[in-house]
Amino acid sequence: YKALREVSQSIEATLDAESRQLVAAAFPSMHSKDWLTLVQAACKHEVRKDELILDVGASTHMLTLLWSGNAVETRIDGLPPLARQPGTFWGELTWSLGQERYNKSPCSVRVVSETAVIMMWRYDQLDALT
Repeated sequence: YKALREVSQSIEATLDAESRQLVAAAFPSMHSKDWLTLVQAACKHEVRKDELILDVGASTHMLTLLWSGNAVETRIDGLPPLARQPGTFWGELTWSLGQERYNKSPCSVRVVSETAVIMMWRYDQLDALT
């Protein structure tokens, strides 16, 4: 039983093309079954053109992944605006460094496609999953 269980857990899950692209962009070394667990725990939201996903100075309390669509990230440090594609994250520094050290967004992110889909995970969810 234990051997069968180990083999079963090591076999990759079938992912659709969109999910395979996102895993490759966002988590290149993640096992497909772990990806499915992560997706099931996420809150998924559709965002329309010109809506803000994140604003400069906003407190970050979750990890956000651009699932589909396009966005432009404008930073406060004077760098040129950055075009963002599916697989881009925001809020990862706050989660990895801790809210005491890094809890204000250094950028604003605006949707530039007609619609975009974002996936979000609260930090406590991520802690429980990892």
